[in-house]
Amino acid sequence: MTNTKKKLYIKTWGCQMNVYDSSRMADILRPLGYAQVDEPEDADMMILNTCHIREKATDKVFSEIGRLKKHKDAKEAKGGKMLMAVAGCVAQAEGDFILQRAPVIDMVFGPQTYHELPEMVLKANGNERVVNTEFPSITKFDSLPNEQEQGAAAFLSIQEGCDKFCTFCVVPYTRGAEYSRPVDKIVDEAKRLVDNGAKEITLLGQNVNAFHGENTDGKVWGLGRLIEAVAEIEGVQQIRYTTSHPRDVDDKLIAAHRDVEKLAPFLHLPVQSGSDKILKAMNRKHTAERFHEIIADLRAARPDLVFSSDFIVGFPGETDQDHEDTMELIRKVGFASAYSFKYSARPGTPAANMSNLVREDVKSARLTELQELVAEQYLAFNKQSVGKVMPVLFERKGRHEGQLQGRTPFYQAINVPANERLLGEFVNVKITQATANALVANSTDKSISLSFDNNSLLPYLFGEHNGHLHHIESLLSVTIATRGNQVDIFGAANDVFMAQEILSTLWEKIRLKQDVTISEIDAAYRFLKEETKMNKPKSTPPHKSNSDKADKKTKAVYDEKSGIKTYKNKLISPRSPNQARYIEAIRNNDMVFGVGPAGTGKTFLAVATAVHMYQEGMIERMVFCRPAVEAGENLGFLPGDMLEKIDPYLRPIYDALHDMMPPEEIPKKIEKGDIEIAPLAFMRGRTLKNAFVVLDEAQNTTAMQMKMFLTRMGEGTRMVITGDPSQIDLPPGARSGLKEAMSILRDVSDIPFVHFDAKDVVRHKLVTKIIESEKMIMLSKAEAAPTITNKQKIIL
Repeated sequence: MTNTKKKLYIKTWGCQMNVYDSSRMADILRPLGYAQVDEPEDADMMILNTCHIREKATDKVFSEIGRLKKHKDAKEAKGGKMLMAVAGCVAQAEGDFILQRAPVIDMVFGPQTYHELPEMVLKANGNERVVNTEFPSITKFDSLPNEQEQGAAAFLSIQEGCDKFCTFCVVPYTRGAEYSRPVDKIVDEAKRLVDNGAKEITLLGQNVNAFHGENTDGKVWGLGRLIEAVAEIEGVQQIRYTTSHPRDVDDKLIAAHRDVEKLAPFLHLPVQSGSDKILKAMNRKHTAERFHEIIADLRAARPDLVFSSDFIVGFPGETDQDHEDTMELIRKVGFASAYSFKYSARPGTPAANMSNLVREDVKSARLTELQELVAEQYLAFNKQSVGKVMPVLFERKGRHEGQLQGRTPFYQAINVPANERLLGEFVNVKITQATANALVANSTDKSISLSFDNNSLLPYLFGEHNGHLHHIESLLSVTIATRGNQVDIFGAANDVFMAQEILSTLWEKIRLKQDVTISEIDAAYRFLKEETKMNKPKSTPPHKSNSDKADKKTKAVYDEKSGIKTYKNKLISPRSPNQARYIEAIRNNDMVFGVGPAGTGKTFLAVATAVHMYQEGMIERMVFCRPAVEAGENLGFLPGDMLEKIDPYLRPIYDALHDMMPPEEIPKKIEKGDIEIAPLAFMRGRTLKNAFVVLDEAQNTTAMQMKMFLTRMGEGTRMVITGDPSQIDLPPGARSGLKEAMSILRDVSDIPFVHFDAKDVVRHKLVTKIIESEKMIMLSKAEAAPTITNKQKIIL
């Protein structure tokens, strides 16, 4: 089948804004059938996206046009057609002149009009030459399509233009006045970038910290507040921004450097000169002293923050002393990198008409001196990095085989021998060498490969659309790749170990024909997280896929003999270390207290164990009871007969039984007397023998009720008491029997208390967040029963 895609070649000069613009041009042209290529040969369209900042920018564009013209001629000689366009700031400034001097050019358009490319292409294909350098009243961002994948490191334009009018700069004339995009549009685009694989987002603008975008509530946000919002997006791991102006560094932005962990510790802050006289001539609207104050404030907020800057040497009127002032500023601040240039006049700018020009040889000497000082500082900073471990986002392949390139959080270029599969991932590396231009490092992360011996079971292990593997990646700092029956895991050594153990645990469960869901993954993660806290593994044991060689702890949890099976053949197993302790305590003790918040499985596991022991003949009957009080209600005021009054309070116990036994058997067992479900009051005057007795919601017993219940225990009976001391619904002033029992019996060796917390919640993840909420904790404390004094305690 013939590939009908048209080839699009874009060459980009200049800043990251131009890189962003080029990617958006490709997005706009994609629906027209254009696919971007790396070489100009046989392209159907070539776009030169230009920058007007550098010296002789226009001459360089014409030189490139001449070099590329041969490709257009060759295409047309074969009967084809190639459109050539000049875009960007040179196009904006020199549009008509470009068409006049270069007949080979079909389109010239500025940075504010490339959203109109489809219309321009249509005209150019009709042999109409196009110049489009207007500043449209409708912003181009309103017309751009959704961005396509940029990769793991993505650019996001939030602001364009500049109102500072530095006397040497053409940006206000080529990019226009400052414009800030609405906050919601930026956040939506950031989320789409993350959905397309971005892990690092660089916020862009000609004067990015002048951002003043309007939020949906009408309030205007600055850059600091926007950074906070982007940092809250799940999946964003690192944030950068460029380029800034010292005048627009405000307290909120400084606070963001202090408070937002995802904001990289690197800031490009152009100063241009260290001489107040030259700064005034440049119309920079700040002094060298003010620049030092800004640096000091930023470093106070984040001590590890490093800086780069821009410098212009040989500006009209610059003396030797002015140059020395710049050198002194560099010495005092200390820069990790810098961009420095000899001044060259830009037509149409105020500085182009200034007198007292500096000779070229003097400019060259000053530039050399400045660059040598900056290179010395850069090398010293790089050498300080040797021996340190840093996270690096691998963005591209290196020049050498088996090498990847990326940047440290401090924006240092770095080369690392690493597997190609780590492209687009953050990896911890240890710096081993430093030069003035780049670092060399070795990955401290680990990689292992697992193989599984039954391909037919792999879909259950991986999950739909590899959902199980993606969930493990979200829990741990790992990357998981699959090839047939092989699974490769990359990441931090301990996280790789945990991912391996989780997969081994799930595999064992699948081999036992048990269901595997996200809940099972979370359960295995909880176990391993606590285990690694207690005893961090020194090395990763080799993977064993045979069940007879499985990890002993895994086997203990999922072994058919030690597990609890429902009537549907589903294996009930603990999903947290505390649940495991709870089951173990119930099996080995006659009386157990399970204390903690709702959703931690206290009641369900007690009922499941009771049914299991009943089915194994270890007990003769099961008794489940609850105090019939909740949320301040009183049975006497509820409608219906006694059964109708108490049934709603006992419903959670019925629910648990229905999971463990066929529903039709439960009424038969109740009628036979093997199962009894009743309110606590029905326990008075009885002795319970050879029974498994569960008291649920025990926090709502009074002290006397708790004493009554505990003293019902007869021979061969096991008791489990569950409750949540933070959810007491007793009348004001009433003493909770559970809280008193916890105080009085806590030192009795034969009565274990198993305490659960938010980490043990097995319901929706929001339940965990609610329980952990400080407000909820404070509310619970406020509603708890009064403190019990020693004189008030009962003797059980």
